[in-house]
Amino acid sequence: MLVDASKPCWACRKGRLICDFTKPACKKCQTRGTECPGYDAKPLVWIPNGTVKSKRRKNDKNQPAAKPKKQPEPEKQVELEEPKKQNLPKKKESQQVEPQDLEAASETSNAMIEQPARLLAKRVKLKADLVILSYEVVEYLNVRISPNAVAASDGPENPYRFPAEVASFLPFSMLYTLSCVALSHRIFQLQPGEHRSALTMRFQEHRGAAIRAISGGIQEQADQVNDETLFSVLTFLLSEVSGPQAQTIVSPTLSVDGSRESSPESVDDEPPPAAASSWRQHVDGAAAIIEMRGGLPELVVTRPSLKPLLTYFIVVDVMSGTTSPPLGPKKARRQLEILSVLPMIYGDGLLTSNPCPPELFALIIRINHLRSVLKATPVPADSFMPSVTELLNQVTSFSPDIWAAKTAASQAISSSSSRIEELDAVPEPAQPGGAARYAQSREFLNWRRLATVYKSSTALYCILSLIGSETSMPGSASKADPLELKALFQRTLSQNLRELCIARETRSDQMRRLVMWPLAIAGTQLEKGHDQMKDLVRRELHWQSVELGTSTPLVIREFLERLWAHGPEVDPEMHRTAWDAMFDKPYAFAV
Repeated sequence: MLVDASKPCWACRKGRLICDFTKPACKKCQTRGTECPGYDAKPLVWIPNGTVKSKRRKNDKNQPAAKPKKQPEPEKQVELEEPKKQNLPKKKESQQVEPQDLEAASETSNAMIEQPARLLAKRVKLKADLVILSYEVVEYLNVRISPNAVAASDGPENPYRFPAEVASFLPFSMLYTLSCVALSHRIFQLQPGEHRSALTMRFQEHRGAAIRAISGGIQEQADQVNDETLFSVLTFLLSEVSGPQAQTIVSPTLSVDGSRESSPESVDDEPPPAAASSWRQHVDGAAAIIEMRGGLPELVVTRPSLKPLLTYFIVVDVMSGTTSPPLGPKKARRQLEILSVLPMIYGDGLLTSNPCPPELFALIIRINHLRSVLKATPVPADSFMPSVTELLNQVTSFSPDIWAAKTAASQAISSSSSRIEELDAVPEPAQPGGAARYAQSREFLNWRRLATVYKSSTALYCILSLIGSETSMPGSASKADPLELKALFQRTLSQNLRELCIARETRSDQMRRLVMWPLAIAGTQLEKGHDQMKDLVRRELHWQSVELGTSTPLVIREFLERLWAHGPEVDPEMHRTAWDAMFDKPYAFAV
């Protein structure tokens, strides 16, 4: 583009100074210590927000600024009319410019018009992409994830289903958090050999966007504890527990028959490696928000839509306390407060993928609390033995038959929606003959095996964490009781796991999804000579990871492999693993 030599640079023109017309930069500007903006396009200068830059900002406050100048307008019009006629030829001469100047001016004008349109189109496209993403995420959650979020058969009453009409109204924090859940699920459902790197990169992008959105909401005073923030924090917690970033994932793979193989060289053939998880911090953060909202009882009553997520929150909080070092006093008391609202939030436990019977779930909370007290109280451990014995007696007195009959009956009622008129005729399981009606059904037998699995796991946890870690049963005559009970419940647990997972006549894929925590408890007690049971645990954990789309089974497998390879720390008096010393950090082996 040709530049008129009679035009000074923009800096000299603005300051009304004499320019030397040096190209590409004026030397006068260099002498003054300023950067020459050049001769072509006028430079744009960004002014900070709140700054006013105007030639008329210093008007006299005592005199009107505009009215006196507008009074002689007729005279000015008369004076301007005549020079226009006289200078008409000169004006025509000044309009003779180079074609390059016209082309450049046209390009500048087009750019000024197209830039806002381009920005608007980008915003519209971004909004459209987010709407499409929201519908894809909601559909994936409803079709692939929600059915496995409940223990019973999936149906319209599943509380984890999202209405499709709310998809386009999801806030950013909820949208990106739910997309993390969906992407994480898809990553772990991919078969070996399929590339995971693209999905993993996308997951990390959405995870970062979710963290920024949640942090922005927490920083705003009005949004710190609202429903959107609490929903996003609880959902992000579940994503952190079960996602690719949960904990270090075991490197060996499993063949179809459950035997160990070496890891392939390609990282795309294995689930992506994970960094240290901060899920425990998210549990504490969610607990703080819940406390600021009035506590669990207040939230369950005033915000029933949050009840499904609150149920999973207490499952993660309570069950992670079993596979962790003893809780601190504050966290243990927080769990103990759940007991008052447990029937209202947890119910029968069937609306989770960890359907521990509510009676046993309450006992696990009390065991967690007693572990914390034993660690924090400097008194002889024998003084707590009555409480330990009471807890163990309550665990052993739990009846899997009664719970299985109730569960089978409730499932039969919910599945017979086409026979509403006959619901009143269904006998209650607690009545004589009520349980007998379902005693011979396959559903009842599977529910009874599942209840027995959780009963045996809870009893083992009680014995190993309270009697076998810091304390011992007083009196030599009673020292054999815990060992006998441990051996009994260990055999019962292994037998029922085989029946649910591998026995051709009794195997149930529905029940196989629900025994993640019992598999972890059973695996901690497998020593040399239990190779068949170890293979069963490996195979089932691998199957659960693919079936449920979660990293938790792989984390359990990694933990057990380390335990089996290095050997447990043996208590020479009780001849079993010291439970508290087994866990170097908190683990969540439940979802």
